[in-house]
Amino acid sequence: VRGSNVQVRVNGLLTVDYAHPSPLPGGLFALQCHDPGSRLAFRHLRVRPLPDNEPDPAPTPVLDDTARRILNLSAKNYPLIDWHVHLKPGLNLTQALERSRRDGIYYGISANCGRQSQYRTPAEALAFARSIHGNPAYVGFQAEGADWPTVFSPDVTRAFDYIFNDGLIWTGPNNQWRRIYRPQDLGEITNPQAFMDEYTERQVNLIESTPLDIFAIATYLPPSLESQRDTLWPPARMSRLVAAAARKKVAIEINDRFRLPGLPFLRLAKEAGCQFALGTGNESSTDLRRCEYGLSLIEALKLDWRDLWLPSRRAII
Repeated sequence: VRGSNVQVRVNGLLTVDYAHPSPLPGGLFALQCHDPGSRLAFRHLRVRPLPDNEPDPAPTPVLDDTARRILNLSAKNYPLIDWHVHLKPGLNLTQALERSRRDGIYYGISANCGRQSQYRTPAEALAFARSIHGNPAYVGFQAEGADWPTVFSPDVTRAFDYIFNDGLIWTGPNNQWRRIYRPQDLGEITNPQAFMDEYTERQVNLIESTPLDIFAIATYLPPSLESQRDTLWPPARMSRLVAAAARKKVAIEINDRFRLPGLPFLRLAKEAGCQFALGTGNESSTDLRRCEYGLSLIEALKLDWRDLWLPSRRAII
């Protein structure tokens, strides 16, 4: 602690580099338990005082509403993690970790894995996982397409901390991929209701039949159908996805980039006992935000910190 700056290192690795809005006064240390049955054991706590004139390495930040939300929720033990972060030109691993520490949001740094994706082979996926391991970030496997298990075995996915999919890539005739967010892949949708029936069926099947921890960008619609959202996503369709996620204990992503899903879907998911995961899904180095949409919905839905998903395992590599 130097002035307003707090740094935490674990085995020499910088994990926190936090600038408080004002210089920190002296105080006590607290060892905190969270649950009624939790226990804490400790020994040999030592403190090394730093000189009073130790220079403060960080300028005092200006707090905006998002920063205040992050501080308040972190203080209440909410695990604020953006599980859907991609490295892009202008956002390498070092830069991503610096931003994570600056914003106070931990990252899950993810690889797009599928037979026509950025990482197409087991060797490429494993190389990505190894490049992230040993850093203060989770490593995510973004499965693309429903056929990804035919390419990536459990020996590969065990090298990742979690798996997620958004169901936006369909396998068509001759094993061709159809990305439903690309008009050139999808073509004209002449019967929106029939399209939605197939879409819902494919997503339910994806949740129920493939390994999955997080379901991303729920209730996405192709741009040509967005104006019909209220009629194309009635409660009955939303409830089918929610029920599948609840049965399989799959968390629902609250996506910042698309601001999806909306409150009606999320309320159904909360009532069904689903957990939630924050995620951006950035396309570039400039659209990685601070999960503003998710932070606002934590408050709107009155989510408890236990409602935010965390992995039950760690990667083996």
